[in-house]
Amino acid sequence: MFGTDSQVHATHTKFITGIVIQQERKGVWACFRKVIVPRKMKNLHERISFETTLTEEVVSMFNKEENDRLFHI
Repeated sequence: MFGTDSQVHATHTKFITGIVIQQERKGVWACFRKVIVPRKMKNLHERISFETTLTEEVVSMFNKEENDRLFHI
């Protein structure tokens, strides 16, 4: 599972992209990536578009071979 969420602060906007891989009967592996934009992004459409872009960027790092390898962990 992949996903990104954002939180607007007074001087910046923080984006967190999470990756969660559930391994049946072996538990869960998870990690996250933090990106900080040094301005207050008040426009919801802009934030959602950027969240989508960050998620797609991480997903694109997982090609078929990598997915197959992770599937067999």
